Amino acid sequence: MTEQDFLEELQDILNTENDLAMNTELSTLDEWDSLSYVSFLAAMSEHVSHRIEPKAVRDAKTISDLYSLLQE
Repeated sequence: MTEQDFLEELQDILNTENDLAMNTELSTLDEWDSLSYVSFLAAMSEHVSHRIEPKAVRDAKTISDLYSLLQE
């Protein structure tokens, strides 16, 4: 998954019209909440062959941190 594809999918998950960038801090996104956290885990599990650790998602600070979880 390219960074652009990831940003578009994350924008859908967050149900936001805001432009997202890889360096966007998750703490600045009102839409990043417990529901979007679970939605992210579910959606991304379809794109990777490994298990994404929920703790790693909770510990992510930026969108780039989330994207890196797909690369592991």
